[in-house]
Amino acid sequence: MTIASQVRQLAEFQSGCDKILGTIKSGTFTVNDDAQLHPAGDYVWGTATVKEDLVMKDGKRDMATLRLDVVFEKQDGKWLIVHEHISAPGRIVSHQRTWN
Repeated sequence: MTIASQVRQLAEFQSGCDKILGTIKSGTFTVNDDAQLHPAGDYVWGTATVKEDLVMKDGKRDMATLRLDVVFEKQDGKWLIVHEHISAPGRIVSHQRTWN
């Protein structure tokens, strides 16, 4: 991948984020009590679920439970986040079959 294509992808990503964030009036994200940290030398990785509560500009409310993964690295005596990922769990659809 060339630098030009990376910059183009970053610009497209930024544009998409701006469109989504532009629809939000306010919101809170609260880390739930299931957070876990796992030390691994100069790294610590962690997981948690996060409660999302957003108020959209159109007045609608959006609530969800998200998953958070995070990696900290100790650099110059400070713990810094070097990777994070947040996602929404997929919805499981249950199909019930009727047998005749």
